[in-house]
Amino acid sequence: MPPGTGGPGGGGMFGGDTQSLSQAVAYARAHGGGTVAVASQSGAASQILASGSSSPVVALGGFSGRESQVSVGWLADAVASGKVRWVIATSDGGGMRDGRVGASDVMAIVQEVGKAVPSVDGLYDLQGLASALRAAG
Repeated sequence: MPPGTGGPGGGGMFGGDTQSLSQAVAYARAHGGGTVAVASQSGAASQILASGSSSPVVALGGFSGRESQVSVGWLADAVASGKVRWVIATSDGGGMRDGRVGASDVMAIVQEVGKAVPSVDGLYDLQGLASALRAAG
């Protein structure tokens, strides 16, 4: 099942299922570390709760990924400073379609600019791509 569908592994109707997020965190740890960003707080919650404060997971949007609109410039700054390296980007931005943009614009740019990780569905590596993110935004 695609990320964001809440398929096997349960959990995350808003920005990736828990199995995909666990795979992304494991991949990130094995490939240089860094924080994995998802569209929503709901999508990040189970991983954060499972691993406590040591979890390298952060949410870009509000509870469902639709409440607040993050900017590409903010993400580019977070990538440039090393605060975010990896993003699980879903085609729907982690939310339902009700007119609110939320993280969907940023997720589309992540998919355009980021380096897709073929072995982890929806995971993109943004290391060294802050300038490309700004240019695309």
